[in-house]
Amino acid sequence: MSSENTQEVLNMLFTVIEGTSSFLMFANKSMFWATIIYIVIVFIQGILILATINNPSDKNDFWYFLNMLYSNGITLLLYVMIILGVYAYCINHSYTYILNDEITDSWSFYAKIIGSIMIVITIIIYNITNTIFKIPQSSDYKTQIETPHAYGMAIAHVLTLFVYFQFIISMYYQTDGFTV
Repeated sequence: MSSENTQEVLNMLFTVIEGTSSFLMFANKSMFWATIIYIVIVFIQGILILATINNPSDKNDFWYFLNMLYSNGITLLLYVMIILGVYAYCINHSYTYILNDEITDSWSFYAKIIGSIMIVITIIIYNITNTIFKIPQSSDYKTQIETPHAYGMAIAHVLTLFVYFQFIISMYYQTDGFTV
């Protein structure tokens, strides 16, 4: 099996795991572990993408490095990991309420939206990693990655919005009303 085929199989496996984790967001009791699994897989994909990046030795500029991370999709992966890290904290904070179904109905509604957004982000990450794994040495890969990366950042902003809603609910609102 060639290196390109191995990377393609790995990418497909990661996509299946991320997609499964996204679907688990629709069940309140599996949300925490689904989020953790999603974060771990995105982290592993980020490490694999970093392994394919060639940094020219004459370019030791910090801004060049940041631009290189952005153009390869690493900033999207970091952004998604940070957002989902906050989300895992929210779930952990309200875990007993979630298990006992004492959380407001809007929590479950937002969780389903977050799961749907995670499915879309999974497709975008698959496109980015597939592009990088297929042509890692090419000079024109940057233009092929920019469009899905921009869509991914826009959708990650929407994910941030719904995680923020759930952050407010998990910190200040239970079924008995607002708590301070």
